[in-house]
Amino acid sequence: MSDVTSIPILLDADTGYGNFNNARRLVRKLESRGIAGACFEDKLFPKTNSLHDNRAQPLADPNEFGLKIEACKDALRDPDFCIVARVEAFIAGWGLDEALARATTYADAGADAILMHSRRSDSEEIEAFMRVWDRSKAAKDYIGQDVGLFLRFVCLGARCYCSHEVLSDADGNVSRVGSVDCYMGQS
Repeated sequence: MSDVTSIPILLDADTGYGNFNNARRLVRKLESRGIAGACFEDKLFPKTNSLHDNRAQPLADPNEFGLKIEACKDALRDPDFCIVARVEAFIAGWGLDEALARATTYADAGADAILMHSRRSDSEEIEAFMRVWDRSKAAKDYIGQDVGLFLRFVCLGARCYCSHEVLSDADGNVSRVGSVDCYMGQS
């Protein structure tokens, strides 16, 4: 795909296909092929589909997954390559507190964006997360580095959402969550 398009490609990297060595190798391969970024989910490998019936969804230890993110960031040669951390806490039924703790760990580990995943058909869990997710300082720090939409991606089923207000609201207040195209470069 990267040979025939100039738009950025964000690859669904599942869990990174194993441990941090596999994830790090994947990032280097993707960079060499001109891919813009990779989205890693915090599940155990091999993983099960997040929306497949109601089977258990075992998640990776958040600190170990954070180390995987750090290993991927350390392996990068292209400073514009995006590492997106997909949080599966809602999918696993672990709730808002766990989702927030995992998102914080992954952001602190260097994730360029957090993609919050929910199996609900409404936006209730995602909006709850966006109301309490306070990374305004991090967003201000990174805006000066041209990261664009930092830590604002959330996922509801197959639709991705981003809150524009979070970037401008220092108190972390979100007045709406609106659907946008997920572009991982400059906004």
